Amino acid sequence: MGKKILVTPEILETTSGQLETHSQSYSDIAKQLMQTAQTMGAAWEGDDNLAFVDQITGFTEDLDKMAQKLSVAGQALKQIKDNYVQTQQHNITQVRKLQN
Repeated sequence: MGKKILVTPEILETTSGQLETHSQSYSDIAKQLMQTAQTMGAAWEGDDNLAFVDQITGFTEDLDKMAQKLSVAGQALKQIKDNYVQTQQHNITQVRKLQN
């Protein structure tokens, strides 16, 4: 028999917030990484520095993409939670209209 998955609106809300927090962390890391690479460039010149900065730029672009995906997933979970709560309220309202 299949396993049941129990998810409450509170869990969806919490998880959504966690994804948004991780998204912000990824963005912050990308910015710090790029700032560090640019700061190093002031003391380190040459083709090897350019290659290093190019590589770091690629990493930061990847981190930004991951941050965006985490943010979208967090927003989706929040929307799912909102839809669930709205549907649940609608069902409660409809059940109360039933007559014995």
